[in-house]
Amino acid sequence: KLSIEAKPDFITALLTRADVYIKESKLDLATVDVQSAVSYYPYDSNSYYSAGLLYLQNKLYTDSISYFENALKINSKFANARYNLALAYKGAGDISKAKEILNALLLENPGNKVISAEIENLNIPVQAPEVPQEINTKAKN
Repeated sequence: KLSIEAKPDFITALLTRADVYIKESKLDLATVDVQSAVSYYPYDSNSYYSAGLLYLQNKLYTDSISYFENALKINSKFANARYNLALAYKGAGDISKAKEILNALLLENPGNKVISAEIENLNIPVQAPEVPQEINTKAKN
C-alpha cells in the first residue's frame, strides 16, 4: 500500500495488490488495480501481459484472454503472451483455439519442447466413464 501511495503508477505493486484482492474474493478491487496498472502504461504490451498472467494464475480465463489479446494487439510477436493466451483458452475449455495458437507458435519455434508438450497434452482424449455393455432392466421376481 505504501508503495502505491508513494508512486501510484508502480505497476508491480498494483498487480501484487490485485492478486491479494483476488485471493480474498474482492474482484471489484482487483479489477480497479489491474485497470489502473494498464491505464498508466496503455501502450506497453507488458502491462497487459502481466494483468493477463494475474488472471490466468487465478483461473479467471475470460479476463485473462482479454488482456493477452490486448498485449498482442500492441506486439503481435510477443511469444509468451501467445503461449499464455493458448493456456487461457485451454482453461476456458476452447481446446481448438488453444491448439490453433500453439501450432502457429510451434511453426515459428520448431522443436520447442514446452510448446510440443502442451500440444501433446491437448491431444490426449478425455476418458469417458465406462458404461456397461448391457443393462438389465427386467425386474427380478
